Amino acid sequence: MEVIVRFKTSKKLKAAALKKVKRLGITFSDVMNGKLREYVKRGEITFSAKPLRS
Repeated sequence: MEVIVRFKTSKKLKAAALKKVKRLGITFSDVMNGKLREYVKRGEITFSAKPLRS
């Protein structure tokens, strides 16, 4: 069963994120689910110093 998770962010940040994930051929949900899985598995969230570039 899937659920909807809501959180607040700026319009500018949301637009920039959507633009980048579209270029990569993935969805914003893919990015967020990946970070949530990482947190559940490791108990921590890391942010790469070398971001995936679109």
